[in-house]
Amino acid sequence: MEVCNYSQSGRHLLLGRILVWAVEKLLKLRVPPTLIGLGKVFYSIKLLTVEGAQRLMDDGPWFFNGFFLSVRRWESEFRPSTAIVQKVPKWFDLQELPIEFHILDVLKSISNAIGKSAKADFKGAELNRASYACICCQVDDQKTPPSSVWIGGCYHHSMILSSYKLKFVIGVEPNLGGASTGDTSRGGESGQETNDSCGSRKRKWASTVWDQYNCFDGGEFNDKRPRAYCKYCNQGPVFADSHNARNWTIKVHMLEKKMLKRELQEVPGKICLTSDMWTSSVGQGYLSLTAHYVDENWKLQNKILNFCHLPPPHNAQALHDKVLALLKGWGIHKKIFSITLDNARCNDNMQDLLADSLSVFGRLPSDGDYFHIRCGAHVLNLIVQDGLGIVCDAMNKVRQSVRYWTSSEARKLKFRECALSIGIDCSKGFWLDCPTRWNSTFTMLERAFIYRAVFTRMVRIGNASTPQAPTEDEWSKLEKICALLRPFDAITKRFSGRNYPTANLYLMHVWTIESLIRSYCNHEDETLNSMGKKMKDKFDKYWESYSMILSLAAIFDPHLKLQYVKFCFTQLDARSAEYKTEQVKESLFKLFEEYATTGNVQDNVPGARCESNHLAAFSNFENSSFQGRTQLDDYLGEHKLDPLAELDVLQWWKVNEIRFPQVAKMARELLSIPITTVASESAFSLGSRILTKWRASLLPDNAEVLITTRSWLIGYDVEKGDNSLDDGIEIPLLQDPNIAPQEISDDEYGEDEEDF
Repeated sequence: MEVCNYSQSGRHLLLGRILVWAVEKLLKLRVPPTLIGLGKVFYSIKLLTVEGAQRLMDDGPWFFNGFFLSVRRWESEFRPSTAIVQKVPKWFDLQELPIEFHILDVLKSISNAIGKSAKADFKGAELNRASYACICCQVDDQKTPPSSVWIGGCYHHSMILSSYKLKFVIGVEPNLGGASTGDTSRGGESGQETNDSCGSRKRKWASTVWDQYNCFDGGEFNDKRPRAYCKYCNQGPVFADSHNARNWTIKVHMLEKKMLKRELQEVPGKICLTSDMWTSSVGQGYLSLTAHYVDENWKLQNKILNFCHLPPPHNAQALHDKVLALLKGWGIHKKIFSITLDNARCNDNMQDLLADSLSVFGRLPSDGDYFHIRCGAHVLNLIVQDGLGIVCDAMNKVRQSVRYWTSSEARKLKFRECALSIGIDCSKGFWLDCPTRWNSTFTMLERAFIYRAVFTRMVRIGNASTPQAPTEDEWSKLEKICALLRPFDAITKRFSGRNYPTANLYLMHVWTIESLIRSYCNHEDETLNSMGKKMKDKFDKYWESYSMILSLAAIFDPHLKLQYVKFCFTQLDARSAEYKTEQVKESLFKLFEEYATTGNVQDNVPGARCESNHLAAFSNFENSSFQGRTQLDDYLGEHKLDPLAELDVLQWWKVNEIRFPQVAKMARELLSIPITTVASESAFSLGSRILTKWRASLLPDNAEVLITTRSWLIGYDVEKGDNSLDDGIEIPLLQDPNIAPQEISDDEYGEDEEDF
């Protein structure tokens, strides 16, 4: 028996005693074996039974207290002075192994294809999605490892094992239902050919996996013949049943959840939340909870933590209890900065309860004064809907006309013939809006303006069933309103971004909105004047006092700083501008004092060495403390950047964090505040968010697993895709060019049924 210890060899006597005890425990022997030391950490061991000796050789590899036991049969010619250790343990780093293969059974299969499986380590994979799993194998040091290993399926992927620089061919089934291990003998000729043909192609997502197949039609559904063959191995796809697919999805979910939980607990700053309620098509209530934070690389992250079923009642206490339990489950209840909610009354009460509960675990910034953020998109919706109510009759005429002329192919072709006869381009079709989403109504009106003359002409030559078109006066009002809505449309989309910080945009855009509304309140046109006053009433209800914390966030945009805050207040009311600016400045320095006095902020500088932190601290002490200035004074004292220049705000802070570590810590948290609870796809609707019938058919736990895991893997937002039809439907006028307009008779046109 050879003993290879890759830390320290220890003393021979101690090793001998440990080996006797180890073999006795491993084989569960009643009588201790006989051990003879041969020198050079080689030992001879004598067992009473052949079965025990065979098991010691076959069942390995054996590890005991950090020792690896390399076993061989005794040979009479054995000489310790010239003998070498052949079977040794080696670690292999699976650097490019896809995440779905980080399963113990698959890792053991890879190990057994190389040598004998010893250990599998998931630590590297858990720390970071870009890291890798490791395996330890017992291999013969005198033999060359295999050049390739085949692991199930038909979709090929190469990975590098750093210890030997080998390429292994990995198979992924199209439905991602799991991995199956095939005969490793296929890793020779067939596996090598596949590796040469596919090279080092990157792994494809499921949405593009069929690009790797040659698909064809034909045959009956029950003839059990594949309708697609892999381009590289000429085999058909293997589909797992729903049970296996569910198990695989849950495994990936649990692994990703474990990694995300660790990531959230190690976030350099605090975490901001958004939460809103969803309803399934069968009436079930779902609570969505999303975390927003800036990671150590200064990248804005948005992760859907939970999308869970919430039974009635949906009151403030029930919402508070559920959200608090979820935060404790993630271990982040001490790291919360703010929560963004819509304007439901129960949410106002819920955030009060939640702030009180979280303050028990740790003091909230400014004692929770900035904890609650109102959803900006929801407030914009309320303002716009009040304004649109002024011209609802004219909008309904346009909506009815669009529905009428798109209800049949005959009507569309008749309308197209009339448009072409007066020289109007029909390349842009109609837009049928969703009345609850004002942006789709805005798009419908813009498209209708193109065919304004056609609507009027068709009313004159039509019959009694033709809906009335807007009058010239109504068209004029609609045109002016569209001009007003155009900036609202752009601002709502900017508010609802997910890939960039939005907190620093709040002051700029809310000031723009207030300026527009004020201009329309003084407009000569009676309709626009009335609409402006209605919108002003709604604006004053929610935004008369600008959000202080979001006004502070604008200061951390190097384009804007404190000068822009003063500019906005001056443009609105020069008399109170100085007072309001001083209020913002006072709140800014008061909040900064909390950051400047909470621990050693140098520890939060990622990747900085102790020497660099020490020198940076000395520089700050010399340049700031002696002069009675803070880092915030230094930041504000620098010239702001060109407002028209394009700049990634977070990347600017990443570069300048070493100069202003305390200010950067504050900026990290304020810039992570989302000002809406929804993505741009849902930002224009006042209606409740509803799950599609396909997701509603899933069990609540399965729906949560799919929605959250997709968000963690590829940044998916649950709102995206569920309201795809709510933006409206585009209806082209050139839908069927094979039908000539002259084939539609006047009788056919005149006998259309009255749909409206």
